[in-house]
Amino acid sequence: MGGFGTWALVGFYPDKFAAAAPVCGGGKTQYAAWGKIRIPIWAFHGDNDKIIPLSASVEMIDAIKAARKK
Repeated sequence: MGGFGTWALVGFYPDKFAAAAPVCGGGKTQYAAWGKIRIPIWAFHGDNDKIIPLSASVEMIDAIKAARKK
């Protein structure tokens, strides 16, 4: 599942990882909204991706940033 699997794993098991590096993925933003994802995340996504839109990664990053402000 690549990047989608990475987002899912850190969403379900946020205390099991020291960091995450999803590549070209997205996910359910409620994973981030739970506010438990406090690990460093280095997300990679090319804006020329023809399969998964860049917005999928941007939405996850924005959701995590919003949850961390709460």
